[in-house]
Amino acid sequence: MAIVHNNTMPFSGKVGELVFRRVGNRTIVQQAPDMSRVTKSAAQKKVNRKFIQAVAYAQAVMADPEKIKAYLPEILQGKGSPYHIALSDYMKTGGRLNLLR
Repeated sequence: MAIVHNNTMPFSGKVGELVFRRVGNRTIVQQAPDMSRVTKSAAQKKVNRKFIQAVAYAQAVMADPEKIKAYLPEILQGKGSPYHIALSDYMKTGGRLNLLR
């Protein structure tokens, strides 16, 4: 694991098999975890499927400016981007626009 202190251009994310993450004012570089042998529980699989549906819902909302208006109050309150608000809405309530049903 490599640690960089006071990096002038901090960043995070994955590049190839390396993961860059920020902890305080340090950037830590480490090998990406091997998840190939991890088996997901039934509950985890259920949440993963719901998240995939939530992404499709949010993309459908973003494709139509009229549908974005359904989230205008939250957007104006600064609660996030229309995409993230729609994604969160679907994860919590199944989406108020019933686009995928």
